[in-house]
Amino acid sequence: MAGPTVSDAEQPEDVDDKTEDKPAADSTEDGKDEPKAEPADDAEDPLEKEFRTTAPDRDKGRQLGEDNRARADAVSALLGGTTQPANIFLNNTIGLLDAGAGGPVDATRGMVVSGAVAEQTLRSVAATFVEPDDYPGLRSKLRARSVVMLRAKPGWGRTTFALRLLHQECVQGVEKLNPDVSLRAPKELGLRAGRGHLLEWLRVNEARQLHEFHFDELKRALDTKGSRMVVLLDPATEIRDEALSAYILDATAFPDGAAVVANHFRAHLRSAGKPEQQIEDFPEFADLVTESIRTARRVGQLAEFARDLGEVALRRADFATIRSRYAGTAEAEFREWFDTLIDNDQRAFAVALAAFNGMPMHIVAETATLLAKDMQAAENPDQRTRTRSLFTLRRSDLIETVGAEVVTEMETTELGPLMAHVVKYRDDRRPRKVLQHVWWEYDEAHAVVRNWLRKLGASENKRVCARAGVAVGLLSLSEFDHARQFVIEKWADADSFRELQAVMGALELPSRQPELQPLLVEMLDKWLKSDSVGRRTAAIKALGTFGIVTPDVAMAKMRRVASREDSTTKDRFAIADALTNMAMIPGRLGQVLSSLLRWTDNMRFPIRNTGLFCSLQLATFLHVSIEESPEPWPALLHVAENEPTAERPIRFRNDTISYRRAVVITLARLLDAPFRAQSLYAELKSWVDTAQKDPAQRAPLGRLFAGLAAETGDEDSLRFYLNEWATERKTNRTEAVADIIAALDEGRVRP
Repeated sequence: MAGPTVSDAEQPEDVDDKTEDKPAADSTEDGKDEPKAEPADDAEDPLEKEFRTTAPDRDKGRQLGEDNRARADAVSALLGGTTQPANIFLNNTIGLLDAGAGGPVDATRGMVVSGAVAEQTLRSVAATFVEPDDYPGLRSKLRARSVVMLRAKPGWGRTTFALRLLHQECVQGVEKLNPDVSLRAPKELGLRAGRGHLLEWLRVNEARQLHEFHFDELKRALDTKGSRMVVLLDPATEIRDEALSAYILDATAFPDGAAVVANHFRAHLRSAGKPEQQIEDFPEFADLVTESIRTARRVGQLAEFARDLGEVALRRADFATIRSRYAGTAEAEFREWFDTLIDNDQRAFAVALAAFNGMPMHIVAETATLLAKDMQAAENPDQRTRTRSLFTLRRSDLIETVGAEVVTEMETTELGPLMAHVVKYRDDRRPRKVLQHVWWEYDEAHAVVRNWLRKLGASENKRVCARAGVAVGLLSLSEFDHARQFVIEKWADADSFRELQAVMGALELPSRQPELQPLLVEMLDKWLKSDSVGRRTAAIKALGTFGIVTPDVAMAKMRRVASREDSTTKDRFAIADALTNMAMIPGRLGQVLSSLLRWTDNMRFPIRNTGLFCSLQLATFLHVSIEESPEPWPALLHVAENEPTAERPIRFRNDTISYRRAVVITLARLLDAPFRAQSLYAELKSWVDTAQKDPAQRAPLGRLFAGLAAETGDEDSLRFYLNEWATERKTNRTEAVADIIAALDEGRVRP
């Protein structure tokens, strides 16, 4: 007889149930428990003390938001312009309460590498896509074969092409597969009915082992589900079985460059809320467009160029700057500029400004001085003969020489916002070019720059740590394994909050490269099994932050860490932060809640304890900014009331349930948990405070309270706390509590 049906999302976690439990830390080798000393009558329960001292609060949520912002700012400052590549998905819904300027920050910046592709992204691809001449034939071949390998050069726009192709063929949507999957095992791919599936990078070892019968089996599996698959194949990847040529599509015709520029130009204006204009409406662009199309080697370059022209049309950029950036002589002029830097002080300032572009002047100056001293030491190891003059360099001369400017901007500090003088390159693309130029042209400078960045990754300033990490990440794109061994893992092993910021920064850009994603998955798996607490913590946070693997796989890996008897409070912190970041990706809060419903129902205490901690952090950290509401809504309250679209159904004991039901069960378990109830009541009290300021939240909160009363069977406690909050001295919650109790009395609980 067949067993009970288990959903796709639950499959990976079954692995953990086969894992043998380790003996408890206080057990002897033969498994017998050592006698324990009786605690004093007035001693605080250790578990209660841990819960009390580690409970998430809004200040910690703001810190997580600041960390995410520091990393996002570092990427933006280094890359310049539009930093989001074509397969980055934006999320403006669920976010963190953020103390910094600029509003809430999505921890992932909406980046999704594996999993369902947002419908918004597919529509964006459709709006800008330019069909190559051989597109109809390629589409027909996919329809006939169900699975194809698309062989195209980097920069051809192959990811965009595959997304568009699959979107047109598959009405249920498109999903990206995990980068480490094997096409030789179709049953393990998690194929879904009516969906298009994309594998962005075929590993070299996997390609060598593929044969025709593997693809025939894969085709049958796809046909059974009415699905399609595109595998992106690099021209350098060897396919040994010649019979597989029937499944290969060779993309040769480069998309029409003029159409690419025109489509992206219109889309950029439309995204800014401006009326669409044709690029022909700006005759001054004509010569530069022709030149850029002639010299561009990547579709992405043309898209970026079109967005820059869009900024000019929106009067947010100067055309002279854009023209100099894309002119045919731009590269030669850049090299000539760098060669005019006459000494180490000027070169060090140029490199430091590249890594810390847009930061306060004192930070750039101090880091530049450190680098100049390191350069001097490398050239002259004898410290006795090295000299430096304090008054040789003038700040104004340095700034002018490197093509920078000083502006006054608001900086976020631990004490609050502060006006500061920040220094930045006038050309926002120069930071990336400077670091890449040094790396490609000056081999002997590598060790000096690498060690300088490694030291700055331990700075007392966490924003400096993030900047150093992102700079290492950029340089690692050409030598990832070297950077991993000599910088990134050194930071991770330090097991310090500062170096953790640097590690996360260093993984930002590599996580976006399809060819590096399989290596990153392998590295993170090794870190999770490592005895190094720092590596384990970094791996957990990376799984939730960068979306390298699908949510179900990421959460299964985290669950294995949580299930260990020696799991620590630091592990729980890292898992909670990872799940919080994951929940901010559009449609994925439901998958997070599905996992937490299983975790908090688990018989093994380490898993259940971690699930309760994560549930409380989601309730505390996540908020939604609504245009018509004066105050942000608690995210769990908002989704319970509005039932947004979930990427996958929310599962509970083999049933599909609503967001409201998932939220009610999650919060009810916290109310029933020893030592956790008081923390949740404190958070619910803050929700009532918000409802006092925003009447629109009162009735929804009352309906949620009614659901909690029904789930816990303890309506009396809820009413007691509501009345206590209403009568507290020096507070004003009377109106909110009255409306909430009225909704509670009506018992309006949605099914």
